[in-house]
Parts: sequence; C-alpha cells; structure tokens
Amino acid sequence: MPENPDHAEVLQQGGGEPWPWRRITLALLAGAVVAAGLVSTDRAARSREEAALAACVAAGDRAVERAWEPVVSMAYYIRPTLFQVPDGRTRDGIIDLVAREAEGRDRLVSEARAGCADITIWWLHGDLRERRDACSAALGAATDRLAAVARDGRVAFEGVRVERCA
Repeated sequence: MPENPDHAEVLQQGGGEPWPWRRITLALLAGAVVAAGLVSTDRAARSREEAALAACVAAGDRAVERAWEPVVSMAYYIRPTLFQVPDGRTRDGIIDLVAREAEGRDRLVSEARAGCADITIWWLHGDLRERRDACSAALGAATDRLAAVARDGRVAFEGVRVERCA
C-alpha cells in the first residue's frame, strides 16, 4: 500500500526548523553582558557625581561662611551703637560701614555657585540634579543678599537667614 502523506505517523511528519538554541543563548548572554556594563557605568558615574556634588556643597558652604562672617561681625559690633545714634549722617555713616564690608563679597559665593552649575549629572540621577539645583538656588540667594547689603547696609539688620547648601 502506498503511503499517503496526509495519513503519516506523527513521528514521521516534519516539524519545521529546530529552535536555534545556540543563537538564543548567545543573544541572552550578550544582553546580560551589556546590562552588566550599563549598571557598572551608571554606578561609576553616580559615584563621580556624588563626589563632585559633595565638593560643591562644601565649597559653597565655605564661601558663604567666608563671605558673611565679616559682614555679620561688623553688624553685630556696631548694632548697640546704631540704636543710640539718632537718624542722620552719623547713623548713615555707621550703616555704610556694613555696606562697605559686604562690597565684593558676593563674588566669593558666585564663584562657588558657578562651580556647582558646572557639574554634569546624568538624566537618570534626578535626585542628584535636585540637590545640585537646590544648592545653586541657596548660593544664588546668598549672593543676592550680599549684593543687597552692599547696596544698603540696613539689609544686614533685617534678620533674614542666609541658607546654606547642606
């Protein structure tokens, strides 16, 4: 009896191409190597970014302290005298002492702020970008406040707290 291909035994029927297990295994292995490389690169980049951000915060806080310390000391020193002197040229002269002490000190903080702005942070590290931006904003506020005191020494006596990065 001739064999009818429609009635062939199950084991005799062609099953098509066998699965390319070797190719699939190599593709998965290559994917795992690439993923491990990306994770390693991300960790290294994050470590560098965290170190740069820590240095930025430290430099920013030092700059704020160096810039403000003489201005605050001067304001503290003359404050008792200021309230005993009536309004007029003498009082304005005493207030000008504070303004002169603040002149140019905003540059110290501006330079630290520029250093922080130069830190490049990957888009994946949103928390680090937020910390960098918050530090930059605090340094910007300190710069603006120092410039305001340099324009008018009375600003130093308004009691507004100067924020730091940390």
